[in-house]
Amino acid sequence: MIKQFFGFDKRYIKFFVIFYLIAIFAWNWSNLSWAINSQFLTNAAESFFVESGKIFTPEKNIVEEKTTNTQLANSTDTVVVSSDGKEIPQKEDSLVIEKIGMEAPLIISPSNSVEDVEASLKKGVMIYPNSSLPSEKGMTIILGHTAPVNWPRVNYYGIFNRLDEVKKGDQLLIYFQGRQYIYTVTRQFLVKPGDELVPSLTNYENVLFLSTCWPPNIGDHRIIIEAVR
Repeated sequence: MIKQFFGFDKRYIKFFVIFYLIAIFAWNWSNLSWAINSQFLTNAAESFFVESGKIFTPEKNIVEEKTTNTQLANSTDTVVVSSDGKEIPQKEDSLVIEKIGMEAPLIISPSNSVEDVEASLKKGVMIYPNSSLPSEKGMTIILGHTAPVNWPRVNYYGIFNRLDEVKKGDQLLIYFQGRQYIYTVTRQFLVKPGDELVPSLTNYENVLFLSTCWPPNIGDHRIIIEAVR
């Protein structure tokens, strides 16, 4: 009988060990889940996307890339004329906010369907369909993603995480169809999802709104940056 008992124990010892580990893991889930959900997934995802070249950095230090007007004038690169008559190096369509070190491709969504909007936001920041283009008079609305702090920095999730640092008087740069457009921030405010965006100044023909879910870890409101040129 003793042999039978130990024989039983040897056959099922792996089962009991696995069951014990699962029970310990489940009991301590609240203490372990944050590490698994944030650090492990973040490191794993970033490792994959670094190798594939798809990762982005919202806090990209573009201050080092700033060029003086003299350097711009003497540049041998292809140049275009900005809205104020200055020559600038040719750039792809993009939004640049130097204050928070942010630069992202500017995408035009083919429609306002959920599928097209989501696909566009994975490529950069998006000009909302039916709003004015930067080259046109009217209201331009640009959307971008926020994401929890430890969320993997892929597909431009979190590109607008520091939008709350943009204040009245700051400048926003839009490069669009070979031209540069300079906007000056007039205000920052919060709205509920679905609220209408109404410009605070009626004597400006070109108004820009940047919009994203806020705060990043909840997203029950929308933070809005209004700027004019």
